[in-house]
Amino acid sequence: MSHKLFLKVIIIGLVIMANANCLFAYDPQRSYFFEDWRTYNLEDPCDPLNNDWFYDRTTPWCDVYGMPWYSIPRWGVLKTDPDGTVWGDTVFVDDDRCCIIREKDDSNTPVINAIGHGADIYILQIILGYFNVGGEPGEGGGILYLQPGNYTVRLMGELNAEEHINNVWQYGGNIMGQIRIGSKQPEYGGPFIHDNADAKYDMYAGTLTTTCNREINAGLVVGNSSPGADLRCDAEFNMRGGSILTNQIALANQDCNGVFNMNGGTITFQDFITPTEPTDLKIGYDYRAKEATFNLGDVNTTGTLIGPYTNITLTSNVGIFNGWGTVAFGGTLSNSGIIDANGYGIERDLDFSSMSSVLEPNDNVVGKANGWYAVNKGRLVLPSIAVTAGTNTYNWGEAAADTDIDMINSARITFNSSLAGTLTGNLLCDGRSDLPVNNYLVLGVWNFQNTTSVSSVQIKVRYDELLLAKSGFAAREANLKIYQYQTDHLVDITTSIDTTKKQISGSASSLGIFMVGIAPTTCAEVYAFGKAYLGDLVPDCLVNLKDLSILASEWLGTPIQADLNNSSTVDVRDLGIMVQDWLKNNNP
Repeated sequence: MSHKLFLKVIIIGLVIMANANCLFAYDPQRSYFFEDWRTYNLEDPCDPLNNDWFYDRTTPWCDVYGMPWYSIPRWGVLKTDPDGTVWGDTVFVDDDRCCIIREKDDSNTPVINAIGHGADIYILQIILGYFNVGGEPGEGGGILYLQPGNYTVRLMGELNAEEHINNVWQYGGNIMGQIRIGSKQPEYGGPFIHDNADAKYDMYAGTLTTTCNREINAGLVVGNSSPGADLRCDAEFNMRGGSILTNQIALANQDCNGVFNMNGGTITFQDFITPTEPTDLKIGYDYRAKEATFNLGDVNTTGTLIGPYTNITLTSNVGIFNGWGTVAFGGTLSNSGIIDANGYGIERDLDFSSMSSVLEPNDNVVGKANGWYAVNKGRLVLPSIAVTAGTNTYNWGEAAADTDIDMINSARITFNSSLAGTLTGNLLCDGRSDLPVNNYLVLGVWNFQNTTSVSSVQIKVRYDELLLAKSGFAAREANLKIYQYQTDHLVDITTSIDTTKKQISGSASSLGIFMVGIAPTTCAEVYAFGKAYLGDLVPDCLVNLKDLSILASEWLGTPIQADLNNSSTVDVRDLGIMVQDWLKNNNP
């Protein structure tokens, strides 16, 4: 190598490292920029792990099969198909390196790609954490960083985060193509089976357009693997902003964990060929997956889901949908997993009311947790049900054709002498302001309403035996009752309980708020149920001067009992809490 070329390599390396330190809080080993590949061609035909190159400064090398590839990232000769389609080469990012895509270079000059499409970049596929062909694992993961800007990366194939630990950070741009996060598959041509893939995609801005019309696989897979191989991967997609346009998202293939956290942005589901064809959100892409979770929102914000023909499918014992917000889908809600309305301490809804119907492909068995839940002041809203005149039975949280209920917190309601109308139903977390205050051990609360009158109703619910066991009162199962809130108090309407099927039934003259639980018999049980007043310090289930005396004795001193707000001191804020409970009595 001539001394001039050697000096040029050194200068390029210093420039890259300087830029990387400015762009990131970490210090990656190597960084690359997606730019005009024709600028340089550094000659080193055997080493695929050269140091500190821009994306466009590539080196051809040969794998064990004699196939010419290009250095990391590798960009090579563009291929033109007979129909005129232009393809780029595959880009590989591994060995703990970072590949940066940007709209303009350091001189603020717009990036021109290899086929002269301005900021549009055409690539066959991008693979992060690639493994070496021939049976040997790769040297490390890769990072793909999309800088803010208005540009498009058109993937003729896919973005695939494979071996080792990989990260994608998107702050701008538009990626178009198929996306595989945490992809695992057997090595072709060698005995090595990939394992331990960890991949994360953090999306703050920009757009992602992904489709599966060309293949049977989903357009966006979080936690991908090859069927038939005992592989493991952990994949996570964190959406904090931006937008995704897709016709299918799938979480967790075989032996994988797939988690999608949506705290902002918008996902729009649309079929790219026939707009009215169904689209899908699949939570648990394979029944052999480890875990598949879709988290909509957190304590502060949530995202927007749109899809007039979109179905949701949760796989039994695998799929979980958790959070709050409006799911503006129009397809079927097929739940054999867990759907959890989580308000994160604020009265919020998880609203599926726009969906057409509820299905349950796989029955839940006693001892399993598949079903419907509302926690942390959340409320679950399911699709309404059309009621015909006469005496008829309807399922809430189960498929309409089912003759029995098994999903936890599902219900079966029979209307007698009803007129035609609409049944609406919600599952609520105990302790919300729209529910009556009580001192019961509560397993579930429902609010059912009908738009027309009935002479009487029979209601059966599948109660939560797992929550009962967790409370420590499983021995009192036979004492469970179903109550209806009438005027200003709870009324026992129980007609039967089946402790084998975990079903409890009752009869009432109308719909309204129903609750399944156990009434306390002593003040000690009130405390055991977690229903004691904060200001009851004695404790005797009554807030009075005895409690105030304890608070006064600890005033502005070292708190023992009276620090009601956990502030490490006893002051006027604790007094305010006690005043709210003053003279309240919940002693049975």
